[in-house]
Amino acid sequence: MRAYLELIRLPNLPSALGNICLGAISAGMNRESILSFLLTLFASALLYSSGMAWNDYFDAGLDQRERPERPIPSGRVSKSAAMRFASLLMMAALVFIMVVEWLHHFSGLSVAITLALIVMIFAYDAGGKHLPIGPILMGSCRALNVLLGWVAITPHLSETAWMQAIAVGVYVCGITLFAREEHTISSRTSLIFASTIIASSMVIAMVVPSSMNGPIQAPWFYPYLVTGLGIIIFKPLIEAIRKPTPEMVQKAVVSCLRKMIWLDSILACGIAGNTGFLILLLLIPGMYLARLRKLKAT
Repeated sequence: MRAYLELIRLPNLPSALGNICLGAISAGMNRESILSFLLTLFASALLYSSGMAWNDYFDAGLDQRERPERPIPSGRVSKSAAMRFASLLMMAALVFIMVVEWLHHFSGLSVAITLALIVMIFAYDAGGKHLPIGPILMGSCRALNVLLGWVAITPHLSETAWMQAIAVGVYVCGITLFAREEHTISSRTSLIFASTIIASSMVIAMVVPSSMNGPIQAPWFYPYLVTGLGIIIFKPLIEAIRKPTPEMVQKAVVSCLRKMIWLDSILACGIAGNTGFLILLLLIPGMYLARLRKLKAT
């Protein structure tokens, strides 16, 4: 069981669930939409886990040289077993989404976004990660995850939904680019460029509430939350730029990944007010999983 939990990078799972919560809360989740929300939440968890398993399946040869302790190269999970496991998780996610579609009288949006997400997962895992577009593919996965949360509640994607998705997608794109050379001494120029992309996601987050239509206004403290998060995020990034060793870069990457729940919560607050803080409850399982040292986040 531990080997399979390592395979799916369990400590990062709450961040994927945060994307769904962001979309659902911002879209106006209510009692009538709770079931659709929960089904979409489970589907997202399964898609995330499947993506991580496919990643190790396609990277088995590379991990044999660079990370022999991973489940497949260490022999604790066979490559064929990892493929079956990943396929099962992905099919289960599609079943959950089909039930959501049935609840929505088959609007088609949930399935369309899920299929697009699956395409992005395979495009990234099957080789896209090694191409210049790799970070964009990973960022697209998270952006689509936010949109999946929206369509769990409403069959319409507003400008606000797209703005939130772009903010999260750009943030993850920057993290992915920052982590590109994490197993060796990283280029400071590359780290600075990646940090600039992460900074741009904070700028996008700042203007998300301006995309809202109607009388609803973002809380007065929203800009301060975004600014504070940016300061917290950039502390480990700057330290890694100063000392671009694998240890420092990986530490910065893990820190940024853990701040995704904060970003999701703040973005939700910009649209739904204090209700957005409920997403911070995901920090509880996140902190517990982070203490399990044998389950690495990267």
